[in-house]
Amino acid sequence: MGRLLGRWRGAAGLRRLLAPASGERGRGLCSERPSDGGGAGNGQAVVLRVYNARSRSKQPLVLAAPAIASWYSCGPTVYDHAHLGHASSYVRFDIIRRILTNVFGIDVIMVMVITDIDDKIIKRSKELNISPKILASIYEQDFKRDMESLKVLPPTACMRVTDNIPQIVKFIEKIICNGHAYSTSDGEYMHYQSVLAVPLSLKGFLNLLY
Repeated sequence: MGRLLGRWRGAAGLRRLLAPASGERGRGLCSERPSDGGGAGNGQAVVLRVYNARSRSKQPLVLAAPAIASWYSCGPTVYDHAHLGHASSYVRFDIIRRILTNVFGIDVIMVMVITDIDDKIIKRSKELNISPKILASIYEQDFKRDMESLKVLPPTACMRVTDNIPQIVKFIEKIICNGHAYSTSDGEYMHYQSVLAVPLSLKGFLNLLY
């Protein structure tokens, strides 16, 4: 992890993250105040807009509850040590999370899911002659120590795939039943065009399941 930290610092990661990107005033978070110059000081709210990779545009951040944002974070597949790609992703997420909380006063409830069973974990456990459960536990703790070294805030809650297998199976079955995914001999896959046709809304997301 020391080498990872050294490379991250050497790449001036934080400066690059905070620097404006080219085109459309940069992608990511931005805030817009009313054109008359008003702001929070005179009772007019700041509109927070975020970049939506699917629509390729910035859209207002709509929260289900006032000043509370629920955030699903795809955690690592724990079959090996964390690498620079993990550092880049989770430091970026951490910066956005801190901006939402410290600048905009939004309470972020972040849930991270750890993939602690899959083909890579099974293969690696056989190579090392240990159980997949022990292997996953070792690398999960290793990942958490690395994130702590990078000063990344821990998630509000951490879930594991092995603790939710029945729910995951039911979730996939519903998506297949609704025509948004299909099954093959080597696994289940999303219907890309079908998912793209789903409206960009909470209702649209729920239509994937119901």
